[in-house]
Amino acid sequence: MGKTLRRDADARRIWWRAVAGRLIGVCALPTGFERGRAWLLVAVCAALFSASAARAQSDAPIRIDVGRLTIVHYPRDERLARSLAGAALASDTFPGLPRPRERVLIAIAPNARTFRSWVGPSAPEWGAAIAFPESRRIVIHGRDAGARAGDPVATLRHELAHLALHETLGSLPPRWFDEGYASFAAGEWGRDEALATSVALVFRPVPGIDSLDDYFSGGAQRADEGYALAHRAVAELAALDERRGLSLFFVYWKESGSLDRAVRQAYGLTLSDFDQRWRQRTRRRYG
Repeated sequence: MGKTLRRDADARRIWWRAVAGRLIGVCALPTGFERGRAWLLVAVCAALFSASAARAQSDAPIRIDVGRLTIVHYPRDERLARSLAGAALASDTFPGLPRPRERVLIAIAPNARTFRSWVGPSAPEWGAAIAFPESRRIVIHGRDAGARAGDPVATLRHELAHLALHETLGSLPPRWFDEGYASFAAGEWGRDEALATSVALVFRPVPGIDSLDDYFSGGAQRADEGYALAHRAVAELAALDERRGLSLFFVYWKESGSLDRAVRQAYGLTLSDFDQRWRQRTRRRYG
């Protein structure tokens, strides 16, 4: 599945700006794309064209503008791109959050080598898509991503959820909540299978939420467990208010800047109480 990178590396930012000057027709900026962010679309398009300069015109990249999304892809991924555009436009709302308004650039990489070059060295080797919240940019692997990448529609929604969460709360959410919310918003209920088959849950206690961040820097298998645990934690939090889910919680979190205070105000529990509750319920269900 995908992940989010909170900050673009300086080297990547310099490279994007260096290629931004090579602008051609397909990179004309969409209406409403702020001047301060305009170079992002230009840079991705320029990168696409520089990679295909020696190819025939029929193999030139294509741009799709739909709603607030701009998708850039190669012809071989046109069917995938249009499918992703339609699905994203049809469900462009996320649990508990205001409808997102910021424009997003989505670049579909035609192969693994291009994907790695676009996402940079800081991205994990197991990711099939990466979101860059600060620049409102998503890079997603094309149709040759392989079975591990999963459903591309769910993958893109996962990444868009990262951006929607960042649009409302900025850098407030810790890593575990960021990943857990994106998984929850994308409906990745299959994550529970990782918990049902986890040997670690048999022999060790369920980790506290404060330690979940560590799971996302320990390789693919450990990351799968981290996604599953974070998904379960966010789902348990949303279930505390059957009528409003996460809506009030997000309002209180944005107002106070405190996760603990937001949990107290929205659900009448301390963060410590919730941590104990979800660990007990997870252990009882999967352990």
